[in-house]
Amino acid sequence: MPSALQPVFQGENVYFMNRKIKLTGNWDSRRTEKSESFEIVTVPVQIEEYHSDAPLESETIEEYVKFIHLQGKHSMQYLTLYYSGLGPLGTLVEEYLTDPQQNSIATLQLVVPLRKGFGARGNAFRDQLDVYKPQLRYLDHSEFAKEYLPPTKQATASLADIIPFSVCTIVSQPSLTNNSDIQLDLRKILSFPWLLQEQPQWKVCALVHGRDAIEAFRPIAETAHDLGIKLIVLDRPSHWLLTDPKYKTLYEEFGPIDMTIDEDFPGRIAKAVQAVATRRGHIDGICTVSDRCLLPVAKAATALNLPTEPPHAFATAIDKAASRQLCADEGISFLAVQHRAEIKARLKDGTFHAQYPLIVKPSTGWSSEHVFRVKNEEELCLAAERVATRRNTKILIEPFVDGPEVDANFVLCDGDLLFFETSDDFPSPADGPGAGMDSNFFENANVLPSGLPQVEVDLIRTRLHQLLLNVGFRTGVFHLEARIMDSSMEYAEDEAGILDLRPRLPSTGEKSSNGSSNAKCFLIEINPRPPGFPCVYSTRLTYGIDYFALHLLGAIGDKARIRGLGHSFWDRVPVFSPSAEGGRLWSSIAFIATDKAGGICDSEDPVEDLLTRCPSLRPPPCDTGTIGVFGFLLGAVEVIA
Repeated sequence: MPSALQPVFQGENVYFMNRKIKLTGNWDSRRTEKSESFEIVTVPVQIEEYHSDAPLESETIEEYVKFIHLQGKHSMQYLTLYYSGLGPLGTLVEEYLTDPQQNSIATLQLVVPLRKGFGARGNAFRDQLDVYKPQLRYLDHSEFAKEYLPPTKQATASLADIIPFSVCTIVSQPSLTNNSDIQLDLRKILSFPWLLQEQPQWKVCALVHGRDAIEAFRPIAETAHDLGIKLIVLDRPSHWLLTDPKYKTLYEEFGPIDMTIDEDFPGRIAKAVQAVATRRGHIDGICTVSDRCLLPVAKAATALNLPTEPPHAFATAIDKAASRQLCADEGISFLAVQHRAEIKARLKDGTFHAQYPLIVKPSTGWSSEHVFRVKNEEELCLAAERVATRRNTKILIEPFVDGPEVDANFVLCDGDLLFFETSDDFPSPADGPGAGMDSNFFENANVLPSGLPQVEVDLIRTRLHQLLLNVGFRTGVFHLEARIMDSSMEYAEDEAGILDLRPRLPSTGEKSSNGSSNAKCFLIEINPRPPGFPCVYSTRLTYGIDYFALHLLGAIGDKARIRGLGHSFWDRVPVFSPSAEGGRLWSSIAFIATDKAGGICDSEDPVEDLLTRCPSLRPPPCDTGTIGVFGFLLGAVEVIA
């Protein structure tokens, strides 16, 4: 008798005995869609529970091995494929059945290679398919450098034979493939280079600064493993990664280093990396996502002749006064000084005309630290004094620009724009009328894609892309912040008190949401790195783009995979659920800000508490005519202290 843990098949039936589940496929009704390197085999199936023993005439694994051996097949290789394909499928169909929205009639789709090839990355299909949950469940069998073989002619004789060759197995509602309003066009969705002709080799990359918490480090480490990159973490000797042996599985090595930000820091990085290269025989790149380490890492990589963008480009981006100088055509005056006394002198001699409100901030600062909005000279001098307490930074003074604020993310390769997105950064406390220097610019909410008119989105893309090129960047992931002056949109509340972008009422009294011909894009700052991890998750769900993956590939100079993985799936498939404004899917990131005193979070589960207080945010049951998406809320709630 077969083991209770072994799948058993008879004809078109597959029995998962430990779960008491039977899958019946209509193999004769299958249809096949071919791409250049793979095919999609779609089979109608029925999934149901059964409450009796498997038929006595069924074939066990042992009998099947004997059968394929007699047929002259490579039994051990085929048995491995059998286990890897049918075993996990039991988990998939069980999950499908436990969802009360599903019924026993389903569609099984198998992604099968048509030629021999190798995996470009692990979890290759995750970011392409998560958007369709919960209407589908899938198993992503992809692995970096794994060899994939096309099925033999004998292996296409039945469903049970071909399942082990599937690189991705999908169970979905029939409506996704039959309903003309909602199309799951897998052939187009998966038409990106996940199958390589040559077997890729594992790379080694040093990560400078191991992040401040496991929630921030784990996504980078897991992505590196998916890409075939071994991480060497360089950080202070007392780093938290060293406090628990379980974290060791997330990285290859840990190298202690003095993390003091000084003139010698690039040299210490280079020395540590050179030691790794000597010990291991080679190293392929240096990476960081820490603002403070960007320029030192670029200098170290340049010294070691490793892939990097020019250090002078990082220096310009990090120095807001220098990047502001590149925007002289905006006609916005600004002042950069070393000391507060210079401000008083410039005001006195008339070389600086203060037009309040003004923004006072460090020329080299991060996040919204020490950024003040001031409304008079007294606040100006006080804010400048506070900024001056920071080390090695000039005081930057510029006008407060009214207008919608956006985050804009770019993926470049040799100057070519592969991907661009912009999201709406909802007003902060300091954006309010009459706000003074006690208000802050911490984020409240971020919504993507942007609700701005297309003409203004195009303005953002063109303007900021050119600025990146002017600074000297050609390849990588870049996170920029900007405001739209004279926009046709503004933040306003409706009758229900809901704040959102709404058409601005011009002097004519007629609202227009088609965009303003007078709109200008005002650069706030350039961050030559991916956005924060909540934004990374949201973009993965909304567009299928993995910023961490592209950032790591840039660090090792793998431009081929950057080009292969740097395009949104919306470039390949039609929009299935367009909004009135032309959006595709909406994602909202909520930021929970603490007060100045800090404290302890008053909830063990802020997300569930939020859904309990606001039931309208909880996703409704999805019928067969809609795509239900409620993605990554838990991962996208960030507490800002």
